[in-house]
Amino acid sequence: MLRTFSFFAKKSKRHTHYKVWKNGFHPKIMDRNRKIEATFNYIHYNPVAAGYVRNEHEWIHSSASAYIDGGQCPVEITKWFK
Repeated sequence: MLRTFSFFAKKSKRHTHYKVWKNGFHPKIMDRNRKIEATFNYIHYNPVAAGYVRNEHEWIHSSASAYIDGGQCPVEITKWFK
């Protein structure tokens, strides 16, 4: 993997040794509840957009069911809103 990361770093003028992230991926400041909620909704909707499931809570690896109907998810989560 390091060889691949090194290859892409050499093609980039901004990176010297390794490049892991694709262009256009930048950290975002999550300083408002609306931003956080929009991000959660986006992440939860991805399997629906990809056509894997019809509803967010049907995706087995999602925390959506824990937020939508108080259900369970395979990963222990701490809810940031109720």
